[in-house]
Amino acid sequence: MSHTRHQTVPQAGRFVLTCLLFLWVCVPRSAAAISETSSNTVEGAVAAIENRFDDLGVVEASYAVVRGDQETVAGYGTATPDTPFVIASVSKSITALGILQLVDRGLVSLDAPVTDYIDWFTTADPTVSITVRQLLTHTSGLSTLDGVRDAFDPEVALEERVRSISRYDLVSQPGRAFHYSNLNYAVLGLVIEEVSGVGYDEYVGRQVFEPLGMDHSYTDFALAQANGLATGTITVFGFPISVNQTAFPGSLPDGFLISTARDLAHYIRFQMGDGTFEARRLLSTESMTIMHEPAVETGGQPYLDHYAMGWHTGNIDGEALVAHDGNTFGYHADISMLPGLDSGVVVLVARSGMLVNHLDRGAVEALTDGTPQVGLSATLTWIALDAVLALLVLGSILIVVRRRRRRRENPRRIPRPAPALVQIGVGALIAAAFTLFTASLTGGLDVINIRIFWGLAPDLLIVAVAIPSLLIASGIASLWERRGAHRSATPIATYAAIAPIPGGSQKENAGNV
Repeated sequence: MSHTRHQTVPQAGRFVLTCLLFLWVCVPRSAAAISETSSNTVEGAVAAIENRFDDLGVVEASYAVVRGDQETVAGYGTATPDTPFVIASVSKSITALGILQLVDRGLVSLDAPVTDYIDWFTTADPTVSITVRQLLTHTSGLSTLDGVRDAFDPEVALEERVRSISRYDLVSQPGRAFHYSNLNYAVLGLVIEEVSGVGYDEYVGRQVFEPLGMDHSYTDFALAQANGLATGTITVFGFPISVNQTAFPGSLPDGFLISTARDLAHYIRFQMGDGTFEARRLLSTESMTIMHEPAVETGGQPYLDHYAMGWHTGNIDGEALVAHDGNTFGYHADISMLPGLDSGVVVLVARSGMLVNHLDRGAVEALTDGTPQVGLSATLTWIALDAVLALLVLGSILIVVRRRRRRRENPRRIPRPAPALVQIGVGALIAAAFTLFTASLTGGLDVINIRIFWGLAPDLLIVAVAIPSLLIASGIASLWERRGAHRSATPIATYAAIAPIPGGSQKENAGNV
């Protein structure tokens, strides 16, 4: 009987861990995120997008699907086609366009060092030279981690961000490798200011937004708010929570421009053309080609394995794909273009999170008449996360209750150390794996990784921290119980000395002692 009770903790622990592993690995998958139609039509793309919105339960979103002369632009939920959204890293493509316009005018050279335009520019190693081209292609050697250090500092100015680079070491020699860094495009934004003689916001307004008819696009956060800026949200276990909306004027070139689905439909029409828009030339055909030409391997997103200038490139179902997504706290944006099919997709959502990604992928597959891919269902994933957290709490309570009951039933019982050590070891391994995963987001270990994870996916962070914490705490509690049991246990020899042997006389018992 004692043997059976002794096995109760390991059995309970195995049960809980098995349930967690099952839910974690077997997160329900659904084709709802992908278009169910295989027809090569705008309608199929629209269905794919709206299915994805339904699954996410978004309140404010908008989209545009362009195919030749056919175009569908619509709002979803409370949004309209002209509702402004923060477009996050899609801003980088607009900054690249601005730089190439200056190249066309002979004011900037792609292979000139940055110091030709910002004479005080330097990294921690003043002997290193970085070119404009290397900034555009994310091959400067500036790290992903250093590029997000100021993500929570809305007051930092553009020039201040660029000057901060003097404190940072490069993670590779310029031109050697791809490292996606917001700082690359912050520097390019300042180059635009120094060369054009006007602020980045004014340059983009005059040279990009105005000629492209992007009348509801903004560089001024307050003005965007006055004109109906969507309210950004993050998702916590499936529930949208509004985020504190703040202007980041120093981050306009790399992640904080504001636009609409209708305006970005104009933008992708221009990007798929020869550099003109409504008979007005904004960029030479040569520069347009260079902007979309694969420059460096990234080994990153599915279908997108190279980076050009402000754009990821690759192919899907045999068609060339030019795309960029963007995430900031409260907003997500996707733009994908299929130049060979004269087709493109824009998706803007007032929602951020680890599950809010590639919302345009099903639409792109519909436009290429490709095979629909099964994607994660966000709703079912959140249900699974809720179940994981509930099982963790209930399992922990169950283990504690049973441990105390066994202690009352048999005070002399000493728990085995092996199950506790296994729990602690597994918890430590999960914690280490999570730490490495967060480090992979930015290419380095830093507290900023946790802050970014919390800002983008607090629900996943809660579960990822709770699992190892509860395992380690349970293991430590078991070892502490073992220590207490050792202290309170009566030594065998002493017990034998005072306990009579059944069936023997006192004299015999004394002799036996």
